[in-house]
Amino acid sequence: MTIPAKGWYFFRCGVTIQSGCNDYGFYINGVGEIWRTYCNVADVQMMSPRDQNRVLYFSTPGTYSIVAVKTNAVVPTGFNIGNPAFYLDFVKFQN
Repeated sequence: MTIPAKGWYFFRCGVTIQSGCNDYGFYINGVGEIWRTYCNVADVQMMSPRDQNRVLYFSTPGTYSIVAVKTNAVVPTGFNIGNPAFYLDFVKFQN
């Protein structure tokens, strides 16, 4: 994603995942987390909350990568059952 100017940005982010027990998240390295879900059962479930909001400050304009993380490196059985779809909206609201 490209941040055109320094300032505070409002983010809305989400993903639809049906998966075995793992914690999942998306973050911008050096800036902060934009989405996180935690496992609370040991079987295949829809991960929630799907839609989350964050406010992050960017001190430098530029191109930033969004990094996906999970608690282990094992792709769980049934991961693609929910046809995962990632979305991200953001808007600058203050300098």
